[in-house]
Amino acid sequence: MQDKCSKETNVLMEKQLIFNTEGISMDNFADMDGLRLSLQSTYDKNSLLELLDKVLDMGEIREIPIDILQLLREKIFLIFINKLEFDTKLFRLHKVFNNDLIPYHKGMAHIKDRLLFDYYERVDVVNKEAILMLALLIDILNNDKDRGIKDFIMQCADIFSRSKTFGEIINNLHITAEDIVDIYIESGILSPDIFMKKAINIQKNNLLFLRLIWLLSDAPVCYTRLYDLLKTLLYESIKAKNIELVLYIGFFTRYYYGNLQVDMDAWKRLDEEIEKPMSDFFVRYCRENNILPCSRMPEKGKKIKVGYIYQRLAMSSPVTVLLSLLYGHYLNQNPDFEFYVYSCDYKEKIGDDQGVIDKFIRPMGFKCISAGNLGEFNDYQHSHFEKAMALRRQIIKDEIDIFVTTGTQIGNFLVSSRVAPIQIYWSHGDPYWSVNNLDYRIVHSAEKSVTKGLYGGMEYFKFPNLMSMELLNPNISPEKIEKIRLKFPEDKILLGVFGRLVKLYHPDYLFAVSEILKKNQETVFLICGSGDNEPIKKYFEIAGCIDRVYFEGHVNPNIYGHIIDIALDPFPIPMGVAFLELQAKGKPIVSYKVNLYEINEFRLKDVLASTTGEYIQIAGKLIKDEMFRKEIGEKYRKFVEEKLDCQRAAKELERLYKGLI
Repeated sequence: MQDKCSKETNVLMEKQLIFNTEGISMDNFADMDGLRLSLQSTYDKNSLLELLDKVLDMGEIREIPIDILQLLREKIFLIFINKLEFDTKLFRLHKVFNNDLIPYHKGMAHIKDRLLFDYYERVDVVNKEAILMLALLIDILNNDKDRGIKDFIMQCADIFSRSKTFGEIINNLHITAEDIVDIYIESGILSPDIFMKKAINIQKNNLLFLRLIWLLSDAPVCYTRLYDLLKTLLYESIKAKNIELVLYIGFFTRYYYGNLQVDMDAWKRLDEEIEKPMSDFFVRYCRENNILPCSRMPEKGKKIKVGYIYQRLAMSSPVTVLLSLLYGHYLNQNPDFEFYVYSCDYKEKIGDDQGVIDKFIRPMGFKCISAGNLGEFNDYQHSHFEKAMALRRQIIKDEIDIFVTTGTQIGNFLVSSRVAPIQIYWSHGDPYWSVNNLDYRIVHSAEKSVTKGLYGGMEYFKFPNLMSMELLNPNISPEKIEKIRLKFPEDKILLGVFGRLVKLYHPDYLFAVSEILKKNQETVFLICGSGDNEPIKKYFEIAGCIDRVYFEGHVNPNIYGHIIDIALDPFPIPMGVAFLELQAKGKPIVSYKVNLYEINEFRLKDVLASTTGEYIQIAGKLIKDEMFRKEIGEKYRKFVEEKLDCQRAAKELERLYKGLI
């Protein structure tokens, strides 16, 4: 056995394990006796896999006899496991290998122990992952699925398992994001006593693995349960003066919690519990490590250099707003200014889209610097601190006079360490970002010129809202629009909403939509956006109207915006740029009055409700009255054309910048 295991493991170290995941046809079997006879005469992979669905189908109807399960397991052992091979379909057998009467298979257990204890540390990451998968399969066939899954997830978290095969296995086992969060909490993966003793790359892998599950599960709500654990780790990292971990953990804490909690209280909590402690630490760290603040003052008579920095340059609502502002600066051609664009190029958020840089930013003549080009920052294990320092050196070298950030943890470090004479926070929703060495705050609003006032209780300069009509309503071929419209019933009025699904979770909003659907049978509801749709599905299932709800996921709003007949603005947190995109296309939108003037000012009073009942009533009127629908849509189109002028907004902002100098 030892020679055989050693020989096979040498093969394992030289090449990846064989994964056969193709669908296979199968014959029908009359009964258990037929299945038993077929298993007895099976000696190859394909024949065994052909029997798999039959076993599972029978398991749905009745309990599989122990002797058949033992025979099946023995065949899997001889044909797959003994050769250190497996097929992802085999993991589906967890449904039938759940009988305590199944004897323990010592041969498989021996192979598992040899792989994990004698070979695991000696192979590369690809083969580590394969060993873990084989060990999990052995646990399942030995009726030890729960412990096997826990061990599997814990070890996959350490190596950042991310292959396609991994995704197939967790799907076959129905492992949910909630299950993985449970394992993280129960096993102490993020416990300070365990986490802080790990090597930095394993610490990063633990967080990157969560990011993978986040993507596979489409931003699961259960991640809010990790907030306190991540916050504690952040404080431990600050205590340890580990700036790399502070930046890394701070990023993921903000990313998970900030994307799942979109109200003012959540933003304030993030500011007080995450951003401020980080900023205080950055100031101390810079002082202790001789990272000197920018002491240069802007020179009178010279061009004012303005630098904007974003998390990444890829199409999103905030970047669309930035592109509109840059277009306004471009149209103004103000000789007193020179504009720079910087990107943190967060690979954890996919990174920059070179197409956005090459198609929009560089043709306007602006200098664009991506952190990914300032050093070795393209792999998952790159240093956030080294990237932050590379950006800091570049910004100081460029002699930026006015540095404008939309936040982020690297942005926090840059502002706290002071990279420019004047430093500004540009809010895209969150008003609370109170880091050290921040001089001013700005927000695009409904004002006609720059004014000073409160936003979320904080002092801000408010400048005119800005969006390029070319970006809000680009030319789309009628054929593309018609193709998408054909997906939905021709005789139905299409209600819809765009944005992150977390904005739709409020029960009052879901109640309003369900009532609108019940009262208006000629409608269906299109939900367009990324996120965990389970809470919404459950609500509409209970309400009895799930059959008229379409979950479209992330879509092109410039196509779907044309097929939507009426938009139902979520509340209490409404749509952002998507609202303007719908306005530009002349679509009527039902909205709910919120406690922010900046938002209400862009809503027509005819379709702005003060109560849930009024919201339902307005939607009903738009559905029943086609003339009213067209009238509101046209009003909105004219409204947005008059209100939004990116050139005027840029001119007002340039006037503000000049005054600050």
